[in-house]
Amino acid sequence: MISNRADLVSGGDALVEVVSPDLEKAKIFLNGRDISNAMVKINDATLRGLIKGLELGENELKVTLGKGGVLREIVTNHPKGGPVFSGPQVQPWTCTNEKAVDDKCNQPAKFEFKYVPKSQFDLFAESFDPESPGLPGAFLPYDPGNPPPSEDIAQVTTDEGVTVPFIVRIETGVMNRDRYQIMSLFQPGQQWNALSPQEQWNSKILIHHGGNVGVSYGMGQPPNGDISGTAPEGAEPLLGDSISVALARGFVTLSTAQANLGHNVNLVTAAESLVMAKEHIVEQYGLVRYTIGTGCSGGSIAQQHIANAYPGIYQGLIVQCSYPDVWTTATQFADYNLLNEYLGNQVAQDPADLVTFVESLLQDPVLAVQWPAFYGHLPVNPIVSDLAFFPSASPDQENCPGLARKTEVYDPETRQMA
Repeated sequence: MISNRADLVSGGDALVEVVSPDLEKAKIFLNGRDISNAMVKINDATLRGLIKGLELGENELKVTLGKGGVLREIVTNHPKGGPVFSGPQVQPWTCTNEKAVDDKCNQPAKFEFKYVPKSQFDLFAESFDPESPGLPGAFLPYDPGNPPPSEDIAQVTTDEGVTVPFIVRIETGVMNRDRYQIMSLFQPGQQWNALSPQEQWNSKILIHHGGNVGVSYGMGQPPNGDISGTAPEGAEPLLGDSISVALARGFVTLSTAQANLGHNVNLVTAAESLVMAKEHIVEQYGLVRYTIGTGCSGGSIAQQHIANAYPGIYQGLIVQCSYPDVWTTATQFADYNLLNEYLGNQVAQDPADLVTFVESLLQDPVLAVQWPAFYGHLPVNPIVSDLAFFPSASPDQENCPGLARKTEVYDPETRQMA
């Protein structure tokens, strides 16, 4: 098996390889059905091909060799909607994609194209600032049936020396009940499959993760940018951020909603979504040399947890504004609230009052010096954190600060406290 471990395959297909010095008259069978035509000769001792039509559960892949030898592999196929290894799925779950064909939110993949105008690319190159967030509006819609003049499209050279127009194909779809996004440099009109990738792909993947922390009982959006939590459909990276730089160098970029900690604080399903998405890339795009993760804050937590618990998903990490885990940070937020209460509950309960409160704080030289000593940070950090997180964790602060009423029980069907 090339696209995944034989017991972790999903979606009904798999990229397989047969290696033997005795392949001259070899036959390949899937559950007794001859699929030899799906295999391509790579060299005298290697056959490779994308096999389709796997049944849910165990499948027998058998190879009869020319001199009578037999090779067997049991391939376990899991649903495209999951689960693969995460166990019973969280319920209820709301599909928010209009084209969902079942209760696991499955839908056909969608492809669209963007390009970077030469004028925008030149402007960015002239005014590049490493501290700048990038140049907005750089990626424009590209219509393969009515393309802009070739001289109007920026040219990029990958890290392997291949020069192509800066045209990007964006694949969006659903697997494991949530959205994913795959982006790549693309040459319209040319074939691309697992056995014949386009030359500009360097066989590397960059996975970007969203920030923040959150939980939901429905679909989210795949992160799209350096540190953004989520992005609406149709949003695009900025010219100069990690995605556009990786694309220009020849990487395929990947993001899944479930690997965005701001949407899904679930280590197992986050890892599962990446395993499934990487398998899909191998089966549809080609062999992967290595995979790098990137992300800030919640994106750093996701990377470090996934890499620790599921080694092999990444071969490298770019961890920014690092948080090693959720609970250490949560303890700090709890301390913020306790200190706020001890110092006179001076934190505004209404976020609209925050500006006024900060202004009054800065005008008091004693508080401006003492509060950072108490908190270990500038006062704005604990104030904003307290307003953002503590009220959400304690629905009955008025009567019992910091604790939920014992009579309140969460109803998973209505998703309300009852």
